[in-house]
Amino acid sequence: MFVMDNWRISAPLTRFGDSSPLEESMGLEPENGQGRQAAASAGPRPLLKGGAGHERLTPLVLRAQQGEADAINQVVGGGMFQPAHQPFPPASFAYDKSMEHAGSNVQKARELLKAAGYQRVKFELSYGNNTTMEQTMEMIQAMGAEAGFDISLRPMEFAALQAALAKGDFEVGQTGWSGRVDPGGNIDPYIRCKGSLNDGKYCDAQVDQWLADAQLTADEGQRKALYAKVLEKMREERPEIYLYYLPWIFGVQKAVHGFVPYPDGLIRLKGVTLSGS
Repeated sequence: MFVMDNWRISAPLTRFGDSSPLEESMGLEPENGQGRQAAASAGPRPLLKGGAGHERLTPLVLRAQQGEADAINQVVGGGMFQPAHQPFPPASFAYDKSMEHAGSNVQKARELLKAAGYQRVKFELSYGNNTTMEQTMEMIQAMGAEAGFDISLRPMEFAALQAALAKGDFEVGQTGWSGRVDPGGNIDPYIRCKGSLNDGKYCDAQVDQWLADAQLTADEGQRKALYAKVLEKMREERPEIYLYYLPWIFGVQKAVHGFVPYPDGLIRLKGVTLSGS
């Protein structure tokens, strides 16, 4: 933990833990010092989702996009944006290590495009207009171009972006999620047929059933097995893909003891004391 005058910086510690054309095209180590822990939030951000009405191209585009995650981590995040491979953070019991993948493969991306009958694919990418997102989307645009994707960028003010996503006014859109302790909160709203954040209108009755069954049992082993089926289906159909987890960083006075940061970003004061009080 870095000490600055009478402050220290703290972030929650989590453990760190297949492919498509755009995924192939884009191809933290925890730092433990005195008072510092490097980690990731409980929810992935940003995530990219395909819009309704583009059912043929969406899986193709999103499968290829995922491989850029580690490059984004290194270039935009300076090694602090842990690549995300799924909706569940590495600290969750539902995290599936088999979903991890490394690097990009431009040649494979081109081959997947060709096999689908395309030489190049054009699409518009809508995203929130801030410095980090601007850098991230420009990287995606450049790396996608190498593999055959002509991506036009559509930066939007945050509220306007949320309104556009809700209306389905996008081809591929960016959003984010702060994360929840229970894994259901990280996937149900986005993937269920009538999910409140299912802006791309992805719908699969079997996936809905697996998600419902996972909420009906408290057995973590059974739940993980059900979520694994959902993740495998998502790997095949790519309704959305995940790029990275943001680190949560807290500033704590040196007089505060026992503070433990959590991946969901919520502050819990159980066991926290203040010296001299």
